[in-house]
Amino acid sequence: MNKRGQALVEFVIILPFLILLVFAFIDFGRIIMAKTHLENTMNEVVKVSDENINDLLNEDADYKIKYEVIYDKYRKITLKTKLDLITPGLKNILHNPYEVKVERSVLYE
Repeated sequence: MNKRGQALVEFVIILPFLILLVFAFIDFGRIIMAKTHLENTMNEVVKVSDENINDLLNEDADYKIKYEVIYDKYRKITLKTKLDLITPGLKNILHNPYEVKVERSVLYE
């Protein structure tokens, strides 16, 4: 019996699943990076005044901002961006393009 041939057949059977797994790890890493980037941008947005928020975000066209007043003193700020996935199976599960969203409620006085 040829052991090398058997190992080759097993490797060829497992290879597509291994490739999908690697691409899924890459996609989840990209999602985490995008979320972290939005969180860092949100930290800058919260510090500026109401009038300057759109000026800050117009520099980078990737983001969409939603800004609404909750009660009198609270503002709810939402940043969104879309991320294209590369893994074939993950595209169906997470709906391509995947929307990464960060929300924060802030007290303005």
